[in-house]
Amino acid sequence: MQRRVVGYARVNADDKHSLNLQISQLEDAGATQVLSDIGSGMSKERAGLNRLLDLIEADQVKEVVVTRIDRLSRSLIQLQPLFNVCQGKEVAIKVLNRDVLLF
Repeated sequence: MQRRVVGYARVNADDKHSLNLQISQLEDAGATQVLSDIGSGMSKERAGLNRLLDLIEADQVKEVVVTRIDRLSRSLIQLQPLFNVCQGKEVAIKVLNRDVLLF
């Protein structure tokens, strides 16, 4: 299977408009698949993010695209393992809005 660009979107609450806006931006940036979660960035119970990690581990991802880095996690401690996995699998992380870092 060819490696692909996968987007990841997350909103804190059940806000379909914000989620749809993120998904649209990720698709415009080249994501051929978008995974998403609704809930806190601090939560470890995120099916979309877990699926993304599974795809990365299976060498099916060449790039992860997010609108903002805090969509992946609100904690640097939680981001580090994801960065390590991406680095080990040579997966790029593309952040569309690098002007906003909220930690």
